[in-house]
Amino acid sequence: MAQPRFAPFVLPGELRVVTAIAELEPLAGVLAEQLSERTGLAVKAAPAPARSGDVVLTLGYTAEAVGESPEALSIEVFEDHVALSGRTEAGVARAAARLLQLLSPAEGGGWVLPPFRLDDAPRFPWRAVRLEGPASEEDGRRLLELLYLGSFNVLVLDAAPSEDRAALARALGPAAAARGVALLLDPPAGPGAGALPFVFATADPAAGAPLPVLLTASDVEDPAARRVDSLLAAGRTVIDGRSSVLQFAGDATGAAGPLSLYGWSPLALLDSVVEERAEVSASLIQGAEIRLGGAAAIPHFESALPFLSERSWGAANAPEELKDFQPRASRLRELL
Repeated sequence: MAQPRFAPFVLPGELRVVTAIAELEPLAGVLAEQLSERTGLAVKAAPAPARSGDVVLTLGYTAEAVGESPEALSIEVFEDHVALSGRTEAGVARAAARLLQLLSPAEGGGWVLPPFRLDDAPRFPWRAVRLEGPASEEDGRRLLELLYLGSFNVLVLDAAPSEDRAALARALGPAAAARGVALLLDPPAGPGAGALPFVFATADPAAGAPLPVLLTASDVEDPAARRVDSLLAAGRTVIDGRSSVLQFAGDATGAAGPLSLYGWSPLALLDSVVEERAEVSASLIQGAEIRLGGAAAIPHFESALPFLSERSWGAANAPEELKDFQPRASRLRELL
């Protein structure tokens, strides 16, 4: 839902990002740093109370009309301050990333935010990137920043258990939490470690099993297997992890172009399903997982991020002014 306001917010020379909620303080620091890099202003994270000219982060109000997603967000731009809210810390992180996309240079200098209120929520709850193989801490931090800017919510480190993998997870943990990104290990670290919130298609697809099923290329390319059909017939929710557009494989694979990316969405998985079942199964698709075949694939992911971000978000029932992903994708490109 987008509603116009009366006057834009002109960023002051001493802009502050303020929150009274301890859990949001790391995000306030992240947003202050991003705003400083974007505008050249000396933006600071500051404790409450807020004052005129601040960007304020809080938990709480979002419009019921956008659905029940824990990542629902609200951005309110007033003439004298900006309020970012979400139902959870992750929702506020999504609002902060969207704010960066909406920031525009003003005529005659300075920066402004358009006068409006925006309430939004993702259609797909699983918007993951899987990094396969070893990676440096520098690579991991850059990838986390891309996930934050693109409103992805999960980073899966897919590598054999080792001290290097454990050290990378420890190093990236605080940065991931500050950006509202879940950091998961596959395979899990060991007994007692958090389990992945899905099963692979080789698991028993019986109706009533609690977890979504992550499908890979082999699960949908063999017509005899009918794996997608059988899962949907059993009432199982599924995650699209197989699209060739999204399996970047390092230096040997160029980035996909805008047209092919625009045609992709998590719902493209239903192209593999018999027609009469596809239409009624749309609600069973939980999202998509983008696979990076090693750290060398991160630049290819970065080049395609604006398009992947919008299609993975998949907002339902968007008003006309938000349906076309190109304007926000262009703003996201500027941030990269």
